[in-house]
Amino acid sequence: MNLLLTFLEGLAVSFIVSIPIGAVNMAVFQATLNHNRWAGYAIGLGAILAEMIYCGIPLFGLGLMNENAGFFDIMYLLFIPILVFLGVFSIVNRKKGIQPQETATVPGTKKPRPPGRKSYFAYIIYGFLLCISNPMTLVFWSQATITMQKMEFLGQELPTLVAFFIGVPIGTWLLYATFVLMALKTRKKINPRWRERLNVMIGVIFIVLAFYLLFTYLGRHDYI
Repeated sequence: MNLLLTFLEGLAVSFIVSIPIGAVNMAVFQATLNHNRWAGYAIGLGAILAEMIYCGIPLFGLGLMNENAGFFDIMYLLFIPILVFLGVFSIVNRKKGIQPQETATVPGTKKPRPPGRKSYFAYIIYGFLLCISNPMTLVFWSQATITMQKMEFLGQELPTLVAFFIGVPIGTWLLYATFVLMALKTRKKINPRWRERLNVMIGVIFIVLAFYLLFTYLGRHDYI
């Protein structure tokens, strides 16, 4: 019974902390909106694989990293330009994945080719890299593990840690599945012009997240 509660605790923690708008959430939503649900699920799967690595490092004591170490500085500096690139790319390619509305067929003309998409394996790699390059994921799981063990919400016995660890990807998957369903419903209700605007909004969110990380980095080093 205790292991079941620990499993549910890992599921709940991972679901709740994934709710705030982040790069992976937006990527899952956008891929589903512009292509299909399997593209969104594939990105989510790749991100979950990366999150399990970052969750397992502090959880199983595989060398808990000091937040002040240079490793985090490298991760911040790496992820900021990635977010800016994704934002600009999303804005510039705002029509990607949007098929033109059908008009009256003219004899002798061909229907426009549907927009291409990546392979699902490429989406998995994309989701993995997007999550693994985000320093905030490792920072969160390091701090969360320490806090929960200090408050005795999480034991240090191996079966307890494994139960919690198993719950984490399931909770995250449920959150990503929610974003996929939201994107599918949105896709049915909005026309191509609004989908184009939504891609621009997602691009702006990527850029805002980049500035947030930039100011966080500068604040950590007392530059501001």
